[in-house]
Formats: sequence, C-alpha cells, structure tokens
Amino acid sequence: MSLAYLAKQNLFFQATPDYLRIGNAVFQPLDSDSGGYQKLDDRGYQVMLNYRSTNNIARQVTLTQVLSGWIAPEMIRGKVVLIGTTAPSAKDLFLTPYNLSSEKAPKPRGLSCMPRW
Repeated sequence: MSLAYLAKQNLFFQATPDYLRIGNAVFQPLDSDSGGYQKLDDRGYQVMLNYRSTNNIARQVTLTQVLSGWIAPEMIRGKVVLIGTTAPSAKDLFLTPYNLSSEKAPKPRGLSCMPRW
C-alpha cells in the first residue's frame, strides 16, 4: 500500500541483499545483534522504525460511525484507510512509543473505540 502511494510521488522501491531504497532513503537490514537486540531473528528483511511525532497520528472512528453515516466522505476521500479492530478479544495490542502514556496504553479490560479529536 505504501509503495503504491510512494510510486505516485515518483519515489520508487529498490531491494538488494544489502539495503532497501525508496527514493533517496536507504534502509539497512537488522542484524541479529542490532541496537539493543541480541539473537534477533534476522531472517527476511527487517528495519528499525523511527517513530516520529505522537501528535495527531491518525483519526480513529468506529464501524458504527461509518455505517450510520456520521463520517463525512471528505474525511477519507483520497486518504489511506486502515481497517482493524480494537476488541480486547483480538489480543492484537502492542506497546509502541505512541501509546506509552497512561491514557493511550493498551488496557487489559477493553479499549475505547471512540475517536479522540
């Protein structure tokens, strides 16, 4: 998805055994002892993610809001839309620098699905 978007911006993807390149950005693969990791499974091609600003990353809306017509089409027109779940039963919660504050950290007994904007 991101590569299709970047191609429209004339930023193309190149992969070699030594690096990935998108436009002028070069990404070095992780080794088994990269950064603070030891004995990391370095099969495949993994790179470190450089987290940026924690402000206004993305709007979050519920399926109910979408199906009820509460979301204006202009809000999503021309944008990348990721669809997923916040249901605790999915057990798909991972800590990142974006949710380390107490109000955004995954909760063991449920998550708010309402947007915070």
